[in-house]
Amino acid sequence: MPPSSPSSPDLCTTARPNDRWRLNAILTALMALGFSPISMAADCLPGTFSATGQQPCDAAPVGRYVPGPGATVALLAPVGYYVSTTGASVATPAPVGSFVATTGASVATLAPVGSYVDLPGQSQATLALPGTYVPTEGAAAATLAPVGSYVPTAGASAATLAAPGSYVALQGQVAAQLAPPGKFAPNAGMSAALDAPVGTYVAVAGASVPTQAAPGTYVPTTGASVATPAPVGSYVPTAGASAATLAEPGRYVALEGQVAAQLAPLGKYAPNAGMSAALDAPVGTFVNQSGAIAPTQAPPGTYVPFAGSTSALVCDSGTWAYGGASACRITDELYAGSNGVSPRFGSSYGPGNGPAIPLGTLAPGQAFGIDVMNTSTDAATPANLTGLTLLSALLGGPDAGLFDLLGFSPGALLLPGDDLSLMLRANPGVGPGPFSVMLTFQTDQFADPGKDGKRFAFQFTGNFSSHAVPEPGAAGMVLAALAMLGLMRRSTRRRHDGR
Repeated sequence: MPPSSPSSPDLCTTARPNDRWRLNAILTALMALGFSPISMAADCLPGTFSATGQQPCDAAPVGRYVPGPGATVALLAPVGYYVSTTGASVATPAPVGSFVATTGASVATLAPVGSYVDLPGQSQATLALPGTYVPTEGAAAATLAPVGSYVPTAGASAATLAAPGSYVALQGQVAAQLAPPGKFAPNAGMSAALDAPVGTYVAVAGASVPTQAAPGTYVPTTGASVATPAPVGSYVPTAGASAATLAEPGRYVALEGQVAAQLAPLGKYAPNAGMSAALDAPVGTFVNQSGAIAPTQAPPGTYVPFAGSTSALVCDSGTWAYGGASACRITDELYAGSNGVSPRFGSSYGPGNGPAIPLGTLAPGQAFGIDVMNTSTDAATPANLTGLTLLSALLGGPDAGLFDLLGFSPGALLLPGDDLSLMLRANPGVGPGPFSVMLTFQTDQFADPGKDGKRFAFQFTGNFSSHAVPEPGAAGMVLAALAMLGLMRRSTRRRHDGR
């Protein structure tokens, strides 16, 4: 409460003579307390005053007050206080949420938006700090900016929403954060950034939308900042993919980041999914159409001498080739059988039965290799695929003693796809000149009940050399292949060469 200044009594007021001494004593006491005799007004109550010190007393006007009796003046309400009515004996402090900036105020002023007053009797309002705001007049406190918004300056009346591409995770922030790479913020006022979903990525900060993986690339995880190129052997045909697609059999992908697989071209094939290159058709096979998953075996009577071929070549007259051959062989009669059986059972090849099989020149100690193959193939009637048993192999003719037959075991069984390698070796000491050898084979296949199987024989001719050559047994090697059954399948001992 501001200090009071009560008025002094009127000195012209008449007193009885016997009371004069009492009046003097009162005046002396009041003057000692600081009151002037001329400021005293007789009988004025608190809230009233008399400027003349005489009756009548006036009520204190608005903005002023008289705290005690007998005042000659009314006091101005100080800053922070106001008097809204006449005849007031006290000034009222400005309530919380308002202030009084001048003296003699009759009303308090509400704190404007953007500011607040948190104590009574204040002469001014306080601006809201950055990170806070005051949306209405007469506020007693500022409000923290909520998550998803911020206030960058003092005295704000509202918070600012985080723009798309940014977010605010805590209350009372003065700025928003950019969404980092791998994340995005699609809306205003977000409290957190979102991970880029699979099939998309975010390369830079501040993104409001993720970027779809372009064709040829993919994104397998969330929160990615880059897309991954499709590896070799795979491709991505569309945008927004979460995985690459393996090249289908018959196709391949040689480079990263491709949108489609390539067909295996002519002469090549792709047997498996996910291949990075097509394979050349092996010798003995060919590929005559694009997108092949397997090569085609050269049919009997044809051959393919080079890998990556698009067609088979026809054997010359007087030669023959079984299926999948890389070269043709002499003496087509040797392989020209009937009913898929080769050679004809019960026949011989040699004198009186067609031309002999020439082997060439053989030096002493060297050898000719002879492969006996069971190439039985009958797709129409698999039950016809029968094992071949060689019962005997005899060296016939006048020159038989000049040779050794190596690698033969009586009763050896050749299943379809098996072969038996024999070695016809010239003994040391033989002289120069021609030679002739007859090999006779017997098979139990197609034998009548209780009877021996069919027999067939082959005559081989050649010449002896009088001079030995380096590395005996190698330089003079010639292969004579005897296909015992079938025309469609070539094999090696207990293994297939894939042609």
